[in-house]
Amino acid sequence: MDGKQVLQTVLDRSAAELLQQLLDEQGIASEICRVAGNPYTGMLTTDAWEIRVSIEDMDEAKGIAAQLEATNEVEQEPDGFDSQTPKSRHNTESSVDPHPARAAGSHIPRFLTLLGLTVCLPVAVGSLHARHRRIGYLLLGMSVTCLFLGIVEHNEFALSAAVVAKLVDAVLAPLLLVRTRRRLGVSSNAELWKGLGLALSCALVGCVTAIHFHRQREEIREESQVTRVLAAEQEQILQTILSGGTPQRKRSLPNTALGRSGTAALDYVVLMAQKTRRAHDAYAQLVQQFDALLIQGALETDISQLVLDAEQVRELAEQIEKDDDWDSLCDELRKEDGRTRKTTVFIDSLIRTHEAQGSSAQKTRELAGHLARAAGHYRDAAKLLRGWSRNHAYAYRGGQVVFVSTSPPEEEQKTYAAHLEAIASLERQAEQIQQLLRQAHPAN
Repeated sequence: MDGKQVLQTVLDRSAAELLQQLLDEQGIASEICRVAGNPYTGMLTTDAWEIRVSIEDMDEAKGIAAQLEATNEVEQEPDGFDSQTPKSRHNTESSVDPHPARAAGSHIPRFLTLLGLTVCLPVAVGSLHARHRRIGYLLLGMSVTCLFLGIVEHNEFALSAAVVAKLVDAVLAPLLLVRTRRRLGVSSNAELWKGLGLALSCALVGCVTAIHFHRQREEIREESQVTRVLAAEQEQILQTILSGGTPQRKRSLPNTALGRSGTAALDYVVLMAQKTRRAHDAYAQLVQQFDALLIQGALETDISQLVLDAEQVRELAEQIEKDDDWDSLCDELRKEDGRTRKTTVFIDSLIRTHEAQGSSAQKTRELAGHLARAAGHYRDAAKLLRGWSRNHAYAYRGGQVVFVSTSPPEEEQKTYAAHLEAIASLERQAEQIQQLLRQAHPAN
């Protein structure tokens, strides 16, 4: 017999397979052998099955077989104590019910299967897998019904109830599974800790998920408030710009995805408006300085200062024209975490409007470019005047520079005149753009 002895003889193949499964789970090798029964002894079947194990594992295997018999006795004899011996009681149970595997179940529920059901299915089925049908059907019915009503009716309360039922099932099912496996005689002390660990893990994941969705709900509820404050701030900034003042941001937005995006956009608008105002004021002062220099005359140091001022105005206007701050804003908005649908729509609309052909932002950058080039011409014209002042005395008469004694080269005079013509042309174009902006602002 290959060193194996008969552990138990049963009359049902399912009972033999169940016992073999229990032995395999405990690491005990076993085999099932079919033996012919004696039809003259009154048996219900003409065949029997022997479960054989090695001599070394016989004691442990007898303990497992005894646990299975005890389980069957508890489930099949609820009416009280049977005075028969254990051996005769087992034979009697076999003759009454030739399918003891049906009492214990055709298979042993496993933790891995429970984990898969808990993770993959949105409804509560863990307790049913653990073979606790009353609470299992209760939680399953609750989760399915509430989930259906929540999706169809868009009922937030029903969806919350479905989530609660799923969470309760996920936490309770591992503990119920430990109880079931213990009743079937396959539980160990380690399985209790396994069940507790799985239950605590499900509870932790459920709590984290609930907190996350709660924050999302609160953020969505605040979006309407953020939208109202954002619109009011935009209107205030626009009115300040139209009235010729320097805009300032007065109210703060909530710390949500939409609020942070709106705050960044408002800060950009205020910053660009301030830069544009400084550039316009500096250019207007530059024009006055140049006119005064021509009319009243000036020392070389005054002309040199005018050159420096013109260069600063040019650099400031070029910064507005390049609009590097807008690129930084776009990068910041695209990196924003936790964006809702409304936040995404806001960001896309902001970018699309800013970069559209003929938008106010584009006209402002174009205006800044004209100012930058005009300031550059003022700088170059002042450099010519500075050179003339060293060698040629000049006066300003009838809107023209007149030299008293000696005149500079004709080529330099032509260059100076070209600078003035370019300045006049750029200022005319800038005035046209400003008129377009005044017409566009009310629409914005």
